Amino acid sequence: MTTIDSDEPAWLIDQTKARKRRDMLRQREDMEARLAKIRAKEDAQKQKYLKGDQNLKRRKVDIRNDESEEQFVLEDYDSDGEQMSNKCQTQGLYSAETLALMEQLGMTAKPRVDDVEGDVDELKVRRP
Repeated sequence: MTTIDSDEPAWLIDQTKARKRRDMLRQREDMEARLAKIRAKEDAQKQKYLKGDQNLKRRKVDIRNDESEEQFVLEDYDSDGEQMSNKCQTQGLYSAETLALMEQLGMTAKPRVDDVEGDVDELKVRRP
C-alpha cells in the first residue's frame, strides 16, 4: 500500500486500487462458480441416493477352488550353510500366479545336468 504523502500521482494510485479490486472480484467469482458446481454435484448425488438408484462399481471376485495349502508351506532351510534350497531361491522371489505364468511360458529355471553333477571339471595343477 502506498502512503498518503506518496510522490505518486493520484490517478496512478486510483488505477492500482481499481486493478486490485477487479482481481479480488474475479477471484471471488471463480470461487463462487467452483462452489456452485460442487453443490450441484452433491445435490445430484443426494437425489440419486434418495431414489435408491445406486450404480456402484462392481468388484471382480476371484473364485478359485483349486488353491492348495502347499503354496503356503515353508521350504527347507539349511541354517549351517546359510543356504536355501533351489526351489525356495527361485520361488521365493515370485508370487504363485507369476510362477504359474512362467511355467506356462516355459520360463521356469530347471537345474542343469552340469549343476547337479558338481565337481566333474576340477582344476588340475601341474607342478614342474
